[in-house]
Amino acid sequence: EEAFSWPEFQWARAVFDTRCITVKIGRKEVTCLVPVADMCNHHENAQISKPSFDAELGALVFRSLGQVPSGNQIFLNYGPLDNLELLTYYGFCADSNSNDVFGIELEPEDDGELGQARRAMLEHSGLGSENYLRLEPGLSRKLIATVRLCLFRRSDLELGQIAPEGGPISASNEESAIHTLESTMHALLESFPTTMEEDEEALKSMEDSDAVKKAAVICRMGLKRILLQAQSEIPAMRVTLDQFILDQGQANKRKGSEGTDENVKKLKM
Repeated sequence: EEAFSWPEFQWARAVFDTRCITVKIGRKEVTCLVPVADMCNHHENAQISKPSFDAELGALVFRSLGQVPSGNQIFLNYGPLDNLELLTYYGFCADSNSNDVFGIELEPEDDGELGQARRAMLEHSGLGSENYLRLEPGLSRKLIATVRLCLFRRSDLELGQIAPEGGPISASNEESAIHTLESTMHALLESFPTTMEEDEEALKSMEDSDAVKKAAVICRMGLKRILLQAQSEIPAMRVTLDQFILDQGQANKRKGSEGTDENVKKLKM
């Protein structure tokens, strides 16, 4: 006969995941259950440090990080967790969470040798398939560079050295990157069952007893804010593209002028 049933294991695991604390013991950090200490609520700007075990005192020690006025609640920072993690493990969300992220996986199409070349360039540039959107920055240089390399063509190699984080690779590549980002952000926002406005109205109508439902809506709104922020930054890429095309045109004119001057010199000789 088994020592415990599957439902009992699930209960025990849920208790551990929702009540555990990471404690520094010597040079190691150990995740364990600490009754009473686990009563501290989470706050991003907590007043006490992560607990450590003091061997001389034989006690678990929380150190104050600043003045705590009498009567104030003492908070503990559970770690750099986004709202999805807070909701999954603790059943609540922060109204404004700077740790919120939206994961996006980007892979170049498997176009034989071209696909292999794209993957090699991504690896050489230190870029991977796993990318993350945040409110700050929205569209990171690494994310944009990854999209550029996932879309580059053989003709782009003729332009010389490619530096995807430094700016557009080519006009056509940048246009493709912009279109891909626009369509991706739009598709991701459309994948939600509600709009941001509908979520805001839903929050207003919820009672305090609907704590978990409110947390779920807040979590969903946080993800949408990240996507909307990224979407709002795409027009700036078009401005950069227009300047890139202008600069390329002027550079080509200079090359043409230099070539004409050389031909005139030859004729004079």
